Amino acid sequence: MMQVTLVAHYGPKPAELAEHVGVALTAIERSSVGRHFRPYAPDQMHGTIVALDRAPARAGFDNANRLAAAGVRQPMNFARALTLARAFPRLTFRFGGFALDDRRIESAGQTAYERSFQMRPEQGKVIIIGWHHDGEDFAAYRALWAVRRRFAAQCGIWPKYDNDSDFYMTLGDLIDLPAPGSADRRRLAGAMRALEAAVRQEFARHPVDVPTAASDLSFVRYSSPALPPTTSRAHPAADPALTPMRLRQWYNDRP
Repeated sequence: MMQVTLVAHYGPKPAELAEHVGVALTAIERSSVGRHFRPYAPDQMHGTIVALDRAPARAGFDNANRLAAAGVRQPMNFARALTLARAFPRLTFRFGGFALDDRRIESAGQTAYERSFQMRPEQGKVIIIGWHHDGEDFAAYRALWAVRRRFAAQCGIWPKYDNDSDFYMTLGDLIDLPAPGSADRRRLAGAMRALEAAVRQEFARHPVDVPTAASDLSFVRYSSPALPPTTSRAHPAADPALTPMRLRQWYNDRP
């Protein structure tokens, strides 16, 4: 079954974001971790706003995240989802620029510095994360969570994680990892920690802002959550030709 998600910056990236991503990719490539990393194509990197995943094993369009979290089957309102996507507020996501002791943002129990660049061997992913600010005021960083809450309350489209204000992008997959507990795995873990520290320090010195508006959003039909261009189909959220009926049809389309 195909699925649908609402994302930002799928396809060509703003120059500042592309340069920021390039810093991380170059550092990985030049390190011993590089042979265990498979980068995504630049155009498939994206920031998820909210996933419209459909729950399986039943007719209708119940939200998968709601079923998984609460055991509740709740139908998704696609007309309202399109309205909210087209009314997406202009947010400015800051990537980097966070010092080691910066406590303005809390994300999954960690600081923004720690979360700015992470290698996650348990998930097989490498990610970067940014947060909204309003003229350097990070008291507003929960604005993205407010948007996600509206999708839940008004559309029955629930985010995967509660109280999630992260605007995260996956840069690629960690592959061919040594067996857990092995000496090679411990050596690789040490190399990953050193690489994380180096990239975080570089990010801290060179922050970038990524303005994001409704015109930067796309609904993407996919079979792989990585959204590879070969098997995914994107449509601008702002395009009035995209209708609730077409979104429903996407779940049944072939890749």
